[in-house]
Amino acid sequence: MISWLAKRFKAVEGLSDYILVKMAKRGDCDAFGKIYLKYLDGIYRYIYFRVNQNEQTAEDLAETVFFRAWNHIKVFDENSGTLKSWLYRIAHNAVIDHFRDNRKQVTLEEGLVEEKVSLEEKIIQNFELRELAQAINKLTDEQKQVITLRFIEDMTNDEIAKIVNKKEDAIRALQSRALKKLRNLLVK
Repeated sequence: MISWLAKRFKAVEGLSDYILVKMAKRGDCDAFGKIYLKYLDGIYRYIYFRVNQNEQTAEDLAETVFFRAWNHIKVFDENSGTLKSWLYRIAHNAVIDHFRDNRKQVTLEEGLVEEKVSLEEKIIQNFELRELAQAINKLTDEQKQVITLRFIEDMTNDEIAKIVNKKEDAIRALQSRALKKLRNLLVK
Protein backbone atom coordinates (compact mmCIF):
# COMPACT_ATOMS: atom_id res chain seq x y z
CA MET A 1 0.00 0.00 0.00
CA ILE A 2 2.80 2.40 0.82
CA SER A 3 4.45 1.91 -2.57
CA TRP A 4 1.11 2.62 -4.25
CA LEU A 5 0.76 5.85 -2.26
CA ALA A 6 4.33 6.80 -3.05
CA LYS A 7 3.66 6.27 -6.76
CA ARG A 8 0.50 8.40 -6.53
CA PHE A 9 2.42 11.17 -4.77
CA LYS A 10 5.15 11.10 -7.41
CA ALA A 11 2.50 11.26 -10.14
CA VAL A 12 0.84 14.27 -8.49
CA GLU A 13 4.24 15.87 -7.92
CA GLY A 14 5.09 15.31 -11.60
CA LEU A 15 1.78 16.83 -12.66
CA SER A 16 2.44 19.82 -10.43
CA ASP A 17 5.86 20.30 -12.06
CA TYR A 18 4.28 19.90 -15.49
CA ILE A 19 1.77 22.67 -14.77
CA LEU A 20 4.42 24.95 -13.26
CA VAL A 21 6.69 24.45 -16.28
CA LYS A 22 3.85 25.22 -18.70
CA MET A 23 3.09 28.42 -16.79
CA ALA A 24 6.78 29.39 -16.56
CA LYS A 25 7.18 28.83 -20.31
CA ARG A 26 4.50 31.50 -20.77
CA GLY A 27 6.60 33.90 -18.69
CA ASP A 28 4.86 33.40 -15.34
CA CYS A 29 7.48 34.47 -12.78
CA ASP A 30 5.38 33.23 -9.85
CA ALA A 31 5.27 29.72 -11.31
CA PHE A 32 9.04 29.73 -11.76
CA GLY A 33 9.35 31.07 -8.21
CA LYS A 34 7.50 27.98 -6.98
CA ILE A 35 9.90 25.78 -8.95
CA TYR A 36 12.78 27.70 -7.40
CA LEU A 37 11.48 27.26 -3.86
CA LYS A 38 10.74 23.59 -4.40
CA TYR A 39 14.18 22.65 -5.72
CA LEU A 40 16.56 25.24 -4.26
CA ASP A 41 17.52 23.32 -1.11
CA GLY A 42 18.32 20.10 -2.98
CA ILE A 43 20.28 21.87 -5.72
CA TYR A 44 22.21 23.84 -3.12
CA ARG A 45 23.08 20.67 -1.12
CA TYR A 46 24.17 18.86 -4.27
CA ILE A 47 26.46 21.73 -5.27
CA TYR A 48 27.70 22.28 -1.70
CA PHE A 49 29.07 18.76 -1.48
CA ARG A 50 30.67 19.07 -4.89
CA VAL A 51 32.52 22.36 -4.18
CA ASN A 52 34.47 21.54 -1.02
CA GLN A 53 31.57 22.55 1.20
CA ASN A 54 32.18 26.18 0.31
CA GLU A 55 28.94 27.99 1.16
CA GLN A 56 29.55 31.09 -0.96
CA THR A 57 30.49 29.10 -4.04
CA ALA A 58 27.48 26.80 -3.55
CA GLU A 59 25.15 29.81 -3.23
CA ASP A 60 26.60 31.46 -6.33
CA LEU A 61 26.36 28.28 -8.39
CA ALA A 62 22.81 27.54 -7.20
CA GLU A 63 21.87 31.05 -8.32
CA THR A 64 23.53 30.34 -11.66
CA VAL A 65 21.55 27.10 -12.03
CA PHE A 66 18.21 28.83 -11.59
CA PHE A 67 19.25 31.74 -13.79
CA ARG A 68 20.13 29.28 -16.56
CA ALA A 69 16.92 27.35 -15.96
CA TRP A 70 14.83 30.53 -16.26
CA ASN A 71 16.64 31.51 -19.45
CA HIS A 72 16.13 28.07 -20.99
CA ILE A 73 12.76 26.99 -19.56
CA LYS A 74 11.15 27.45 -22.98
CA VAL A 75 13.35 24.72 -24.48
CA PHE A 76 12.78 22.24 -21.64
CA ASP A 77 11.07 19.16 -23.10
CA GLU A 78 8.74 17.52 -20.56
CA ASN A 79 8.79 14.31 -22.60
CA SER A 80 12.55 13.84 -22.32
CA GLY A 81 12.75 13.71 -18.52
CA THR A 82 11.62 15.22 -15.27
CA LEU A 83 12.08 18.83 -14.25
CA LYS A 84 14.12 17.62 -11.28
CA SER A 85 16.61 15.71 -13.44
CA TRP A 86 16.85 18.69 -15.83
CA LEU A 87 17.69 21.06 -12.97
CA TYR A 88 20.27 18.66 -11.53
CA ARG A 89 21.80 18.30 -15.00
CA ILE A 90 22.17 22.09 -15.13
CA ALA A 91 23.73 21.97 -11.64
CA HIS A 92 26.10 19.20 -12.76
CA ASN A 93 27.21 21.32 -15.72
CA ALA A 94 27.58 24.45 -13.54
CA VAL A 95 29.91 22.57 -11.18
CA ILE A 96 31.97 21.28 -14.11
CA ASP A 97 32.17 24.82 -15.52
CA HIS A 98 33.21 26.16 -12.12
CA PHE A 99 36.09 23.72 -11.77
CA ARG A 100 37.11 24.10 -15.38
CA ASP A 101 37.25 27.87 -14.90
CA ASN A 102 39.06 27.63 -11.57
CA ARG A 103 41.16 24.54 -12.31
CA LYS A 104 40.46 23.06 -8.89
CA GLN A 105 39.92 19.50 -7.69
CA VAL A 106 36.69 18.50 -6.02
CA THR A 107 37.20 17.45 -2.41
CA LEU A 108 34.75 16.75 0.35
CA GLU A 109 35.89 18.14 3.67
CA GLU A 110 34.66 17.88 7.22
CA GLY A 111 31.02 18.70 7.85
CA LEU A 112 29.52 19.52 11.19
CA VAL A 113 26.26 18.12 12.47
CA GLU A 114 24.20 20.74 14.32
CA GLU A 115 22.31 18.92 17.04
CA LYS A 116 21.88 19.20 20.77
CA VAL A 117 24.34 16.55 21.87
CA SER A 118 27.02 16.29 24.51
CA LEU A 119 30.56 17.44 23.81
CA GLU A 120 31.73 13.83 23.78
CA GLU A 121 29.07 12.87 21.22
CA LYS A 122 30.00 15.89 19.07
CA ILE A 123 33.65 14.86 19.13
CA ILE A 124 32.75 11.30 18.10
CA GLN A 125 30.38 12.54 15.35
CA ASN A 126 33.00 15.00 14.14
CA PHE A 127 35.63 12.26 14.02
CA GLU A 128 33.27 9.92 12.14
CA LEU A 129 32.30 12.66 9.66
CA ARG A 130 35.95 13.55 9.09
CA GLU A 131 36.79 9.89 8.56
CA LEU A 132 33.88 9.49 6.12
CA ALA A 133 34.82 12.70 4.27
CA GLN A 134 38.42 11.52 3.94
CA ALA A 135 37.22 8.17 2.60
CA ILE A 136 34.85 9.85 0.13
CA ASN A 137 37.73 12.06 -1.07
CA LYS A 138 39.53 8.89 -2.14
CA LEU A 139 36.72 8.05 -4.57
CA THR A 140 36.80 9.10 -8.21
CA ASP A 141 34.84 12.24 -9.12
CA GLU A 142 32.14 10.11 -10.75
CA GLN A 143 31.83 7.89 -7.68
CA LYS A 144 31.62 10.94 -5.38
CA GLN A 145 28.87 12.40 -7.53
CA VAL A 146 26.84 9.18 -7.59
CA ILE A 147 27.19 8.73 -3.81
CA THR A 148 26.15 12.35 -3.20
CA LEU A 149 23.11 12.16 -5.47
CA ARG A 150 22.04 8.74 -4.22
CA PHE A 151 22.54 9.03 -0.48
CA ILE A 152 22.46 12.75 0.25
CA GLU A 153 19.88 13.81 -2.34
CA ASP A 154 18.02 10.47 -2.19
CA MET A 155 17.66 10.18 -5.97
CA THR A 156 16.93 7.05 -7.92
CA ASN A 157 19.50 5.49 -10.22
CA ASP A 158 17.32 6.50 -13.18
CA GLU A 159 17.38 10.16 -12.10
CA ILE A 160 21.13 10.05 -11.54
CA ALA A 161 21.65 8.47 -14.96
CA LYS A 162 19.84 11.36 -16.62
CA ILE A 163 21.82 13.93 -14.67
CA VAL A 164 25.27 12.50 -15.42
CA ASN A 165 24.30 11.33 -18.90
CA LYS A 166 25.10 7.65 -18.34
CA LYS A 167 23.09 4.46 -18.47
CA GLU A 168 21.39 3.23 -15.32
CA ASP A 169 23.55 0.08 -15.30
CA ALA A 170 26.66 2.26 -15.30
CA ILE A 171 25.29 4.20 -12.32
CA ARG A 172 24.64 0.96 -10.42
CA ALA A 173 28.17 -0.21 -11.18
CA LEU A 174 29.70 3.12 -10.07
CA GLN A 175 27.63 3.05 -6.88
CA SER A 176 28.60 -0.54 -6.13
CA ARG A 177 32.32 0.13 -6.66
CA ALA A 178 32.13 3.31 -4.57
CA LEU A 179 30.39 1.58 -1.68
CA LYS A 180 32.85 -1.32 -1.79
CA LYS A 181 35.78 1.09 -1.75
CA LEU A 182 34.23 3.10 1.12
CA ARG A 183 33.61 -0.09 3.09
CA ASN A 184 37.25 -1.14 2.64
CA LEU A 185 38.53 2.31 3.62
CA LEU A 186 36.32 2.62 6.70
CA VAL A 187 36.75 -0.92 8.05
CA LYS A 188 40.52 -0.59 8.39
